[in-house]
Amino acid sequence: MTIHPVTDYISEATYFDAYFSFNPIGEIREDPFVMRLAELKRNRQPDIMVILSDNLDKLTETYLDGAADICVEVVSDASVETDRGTKFTEYQKAGVKEYWLIDPISEEVLFYRLVDGVYKAQSAENDRYRTQLLPKLEIKLNQLLSDKFPNLRAVLDDVKAMLDKE
Repeated sequence: MTIHPVTDYISEATYFDAYFSFNPIGEIREDPFVMRLAELKRNRQPDIMVILSDNLDKLTETYLDGAADICVEVVSDASVETDRGTKFTEYQKAGVKEYWLIDPISEEVLFYRLVDGVYKAQSAENDRYRTQLLPKLEIKLNQLLSDKFPNLRAVLDDVKAMLDKE
């Protein structure tokens, strides 16, 4: 995703873009980019995929050949069963290290980490989620569920401040 300062479109992916611009340990891809899960004989297109440096060799121009490190799905009325059921099971089997569900319908954000091949629910503290995969990044749950994201300058300042913390 390319961020254009003149646009008002700010999404969940903007935080990842900002994070990787300051801390280049991976990349993101957004739907309609394909994650090819050959062992499951499936292709999926998560809303957002985080691919860390160790897996960038699996990244081609048109698809990711294997599991992303983090998959983020934004649940809609049409995707509830798929996101919470089918994709949950497939991503777990494929080895996606973390699966995040942003569900504006039920106003919840769920985080799952793969532990010994099984997804375990993770807790947010003080309305913020932190993952070992993205050091110092704090995911603010209220922003993920908000109808309007902060402007680009605020996102960049916010991520820079997170990374500058000791």
